[in-house]
Amino acid sequence: MTPLISVIVPVYNVEKYIEKAIISLQEQSFHRFEVLIIDDGSKDKSISIAQSLVENDEKFLFFTKTNGGLSDARNYGIGKAKGEYLAFLDSDDYFEEGFLEKMYARIVKDDADMAICDFRLVSEEGKMLSVQNTNVSHRIDAKEAVQNNLKAEGINAGVCNKLYKKILFTDIKFPVNMYYEDYSTTVKLLLSSQRITFVNEILFNYVQREGSITNSLSQKNIDDRFTVYDDMKNYLCQAHHIETFQREIIISYLQYVILSGAMQIVKNSATYQTDIAYLLKKADKSIFTIRNILLFYTFNKRQMFALLVLKSNIHIFKWVTLQFRKKR
Repeated sequence: MTPLISVIVPVYNVEKYIEKAIISLQEQSFHRFEVLIIDDGSKDKSISIAQSLVENDEKFLFFTKTNGGLSDARNYGIGKAKGEYLAFLDSDDYFEEGFLEKMYARIVKDDADMAICDFRLVSEEGKMLSVQNTNVSHRIDAKEAVQNNLKAEGINAGVCNKLYKKILFTDIKFPVNMYYEDYSTTVKLLLSSQRITFVNEILFNYVQREGSITNSLSQKNIDDRFTVYDDMKNYLCQAHHIETFQREIIISYLQYVILSGAMQIVKNSATYQTDIAYLLKKADKSIFTIRNILLFYTFNKRQMFALLVLKSNIHIFKWVTLQFRKKR
């Protein structure tokens, strides 16, 4: 029987985490799906652990390729998928047992191209750290979805809390050899959708682990924030939507590229002054202005304050950020 959903699971050196990911797929209440486990040149026991867990379960298919990174593995999996719908699960995260059933039911009921659910951030030990709600309960169109995505606290850019019609990926692929690959890709997918729907339940668990992209730092981490932003902006320009989303693009730049980039530096950099100076030197001064920062006043005063501090004094910004982390 042809699967309705293909779940793509890239695997690279995650032997500590993959068992939980695989079990979460085995325990799905929905049954018409396949799992494409993409061995991206893994050098540890990840694949053997996965194989021992699924044994002769025909839903689980294994593919091996040379290491090309997360995006390359996802793109490879898309090319092999047989389902009408696609889901993505990074091998250190895990689904709730109703993820596929509830997401599929909603996307069909609302005749949508994409379904999005709430999710939680959890520690490696499974402790809940925070919850990310979409705060949208009705079906929306592409314009409203992109406006929501391109603002602080909007639709999350990650792909693993979503179910997609496979046809969306006909001309859209994940950028290879790039951190934060979901950022621009999600905007493209939203803009290519006619209808986006929501499941207001926590169905996905996003594990925050040491050594992950969001918990590490190199100059490439900083550079790629600017690169994926430019890719997203260029796509909107080519699609003739740049004026429609001008305000959201500014807010997204300040929130995602500048503020999140600076906070990542505070958290992970051993050479704070050098790295923060590098980030601010690359920042577009025509966007990183007091006037634009004040746009945050109506929806996130805390981020507005942080951006104002960052613009005025990088040492105070570091102190404020560290104090905030201590209170969490």
